[in-house]
Amino acid sequence: MKTTLLSIFFCFSYFFTRGQETQVLYFDRNDRQVNGIHDAFIIREIKKTGAEIFSFSDFYTSNKKLKLTGSGYFFNNRIIYHGDFKVYNENSVKVQEFSFEYGKSKGLITEYFNNGILFRKSEKISVGEGYDFDRAGGDVNELPNFGHDLFKLNYLADSTGKTLIENGKGYLIERLNYLGEYYTEEGNYVDGFKDGVWKGKNSSGTKLYLEHYKKGILKRGELMTAGKKISYSKLFTAPNYKYTNNHIADLYLMDTQFYKKYVPTIKKYDFGDSRILVHLTINENGNVASVVFDYAFTNQQVKSDLTEALMNMPKWKPATLRGQNVKAKYSCTLPFFKIME
Repeated sequence: MKTTLLSIFFCFSYFFTRGQETQVLYFDRNDRQVNGIHDAFIIREIKKTGAEIFSFSDFYTSNKKLKLTGSGYFFNNRIIYHGDFKVYNENSVKVQEFSFEYGKSKGLITEYFNNGILFRKSEKISVGEGYDFDRAGGDVNELPNFGHDLFKLNYLADSTGKTLIENGKGYLIERLNYLGEYYTEEGNYVDGFKDGVWKGKNSSGTKLYLEHYKKGILKRGELMTAGKKISYSKLFTAPNYKYTNNHIADLYLMDTQFYKKYVPTIKKYDFGDSRILVHLTINENGNVASVVFDYAFTNQQVKSDLTEALMNMPKWKPATLRGQNVKAKYSCTLPFFKIME
């Protein structure tokens, strides 16, 4: 289960009762803020009593039942999560508990099946400082076992309540989806992490692999497919271009002077009036296969020009999964200027 936490900016409605200020916000299914209840999937009520830390609750629009409770404080017009959180499904069954401290996840994450049976207990363990692009690329592609942190698995059960992992130990058989293809893999958990030799195969049996883990970190792997053996030390590497940071498409458009057409006075590192999110799909050969914007363009010619420019990018270094080139997604933000609308 994944919980997407929202970065919420000021756009307030106010109610005052007994000295308590209640602020109401609305969000759709994609966690985007909307103007009213008719377009909303959840209603968020923030209750402020004058203290820095305030509590808030989310409610399902459909039945007005509680979805989430939490707390936080405002910093630079954004909510920073701080405190304990609980999440409920639309039948009012608690499905998740977790905690934040000054905006960072801390402590145990407890998850339940929709029938209320305990599913999993885990905790985030930092794997080092700094930005790891491959891990971020893994998150974008919704690959299992990725993230900026490792998850220490303390407990795991199936929907009947049968315990699979207890006190971080156990033998686990998992069915996982890697980039749209299902795999079954199995091995031991020791002290909450994958450890020792894990073996796996895809659903058709055309790919077989052995992977060696130590405290949850992949040390080496071997893939057998089409009669050949491929060795690898990383499960996944994200698509990459000639730039060394995660603003690949951004820098490409600046280097090719794309924005000059719309903003003649632009400077190379101009951040723009706002940022828009773009998702690129890079195929196995390193070509841009598709461009999707998370933005509603008013000027369709601008959208068309941006799409054409990004589709015509020179070849990328394609993503790899277990040592093989694969089609994968790359996401980043682009500068946007009011004059372009």
